[in-house]
Amino acid sequence: MTLRGIDISNHQQGPAVYRNTEWYRAAEFVIVQCITPPKPYTGWDVGGYTVAQLRAAKEDGKKIGIYCWLWNTLADTKADIRARLALVPDDLALDMRPWLDVEDVNANTGPSRQQDVLDALEVMDEWAAARGLPPTGVYSGDWYIRGYMGGWFPEGRMYWMADYGLAPTVLPARPIHQYTSSPVDLNVMLESEIVTTVVPELNPYTAAIERAVNRLQIELDRKTARGKAAALRRKLIREISSELYRSLA
Repeated sequence: MTLRGIDISNHQQGPAVYRNTEWYRAAEFVIVQCITPPKPYTGWDVGGYTVAQLRAAKEDGKKIGIYCWLWNTLADTKADIRARLALVPDDLALDMRPWLDVEDVNANTGPSRQQDVLDALEVMDEWAAARGLPPTGVYSGDWYIRGYMGGWFPEGRMYWMADYGLAPTVLPARPIHQYTSSPVDLNVMLESEIVTTVVPELNPYTAAIERAVNRLQIELDRKTARGKAAALRRKLIREISSELYRSLA
C-alpha cells in the first residue's frame, strides 16, 4: 500500500497561500523543511513558516514529517541541525522518520562531505529517538550520489529518491520516491513508513527544564571558546529558575 504526498518549504509560504490548492488537498502526507530562512530567502522576515505549515497539515488530517537540508558550507553541522530541529514544537507528534536532504552542489562534496552527513545524521537520530521515531533517512538522487559523492551513501539508511524520469516506484529500502516537481514536489511513499507516536505529557517542572536545557545546548554548541563556558552555565541556572517560576504562575 502506498500514500501520495508532497514536500514543501518556505517557497510555498504560509498555509493561507496554498491550503485550497488541488495539490495540497490531494496530499495524504506533508513533509516540511525545518528551517529559519536567512535573509533574503522567502519567509526570513517572519521567522519562516515551518511551524505554521506543520500545524496546518496536522489540523487538516494529513500525516506529517520534517526534513533538513544539509548545506556544504556549514561552520558547525551539528549545531546548525540541532537548532533547526528545535523549531518543531514539543507537542506536535510526527508520523514518520525525519529526513536529511543531501544535494548541495557547492564546495565540499565527495569524500570530504561524508563526515558532514554522518554528523547531521547523528544529531537527527538522537532527536528522532527522543520522539519515538525510526532512524533518519536520506533524501538525494542517483545523479548526486554518483556525480558528487563518488557513489557513497550512508550504510543502512532508508533512501528517499528524487528521480523525475522514473514512474512512481517504491521499494522497502527506498520507501519514498519524489517523481516530479510540478506543480510542487510530489511523492509516493510506502504506507509502512507511517508510525504511531505519542507526545508525552510532561509536568510543568520537567517541561520547563527541558525547554531551558535545549536552548542552552544550542548556545553552548555555538560558543565553545574558552572563558564562555562558566558564564553559560550560570545563565543556564538562571534560565531554569526563570522557567520554573513562570510555570507556577
